[in-house]
Amino acid sequence: MGKFSFMLLSAVMTGVLMLSAVPVFAQDAEWVYRQQMEKARADRQNGKYKEAATAATRAFLLADELDNVRRARDLAIELSISANAAARNSGVPFRGPWSVLILKEEGMLLLLEKGTICRRFPLSLGKEFSVPEGDFKVGAKLGYPNYELNGTLYKVGAVGNTLGSRWIELKNAEGTPVSGICGESMLKPEQAEKPLFFCLKNADINEIFGLLAEGCEVKVK
Repeated sequence: MGKFSFMLLSAVMTGVLMLSAVPVFAQDAEWVYRQQMEKARADRQNGKYKEAATAATRAFLLADELDNVRRARDLAIELSISANAAARNSGVPFRGPWSVLILKEEGMLLLLEKGTICRRFPLSLGKEFSVPEGDFKVGAKLGYPNYELNGTLYKVGAVGNTLGSRWIELKNAEGTPVSGICGESMLKPEQAEKPLFFCLKNADINEIFGLLAEGCEVKVK
């Protein structure tokens, strides 16, 4: 066999091996996901609620590797929320630490306690430049905030103020405010403008406002 033929054969064989590894990896991820979900269900049935929430959240994190990502995520999220609700109803105190995961494509904000998913909230997005991806920390928090844009101050409830009942600032690694989570405009729908930032219903942001202290972690993906 000539040198060129040998090199070509080697390249082809390497490609075949690499391609054959992909489904194996996918199968491994599927297997681990199913194992974590089974563990979560068993732990929940046996009254090990926080352990169940931990396993379900692990399954959620594995779902990115699966074919039906959204379905796998939804099942894991619901199981973690259910397990955490059962833990709370059984008298287990929730003291944090709290963190947030925002899934832009799904339009969803997940509230985590001790790293496990305990609540899910629908989320709308503003302009792309004001809803970046990455890792952030909670900065300043304001109730019934005024809004200043290009030197113009819009008081709460006025046309032009899109921040709703609460504002939670998001800072980047350098400590610079780059975005935020806000409530819905308090105007009538026909008067309200589209928000610029991550926007929750006012009832939802009011709920998480007191939980997220400055410095809490917020991940956007």
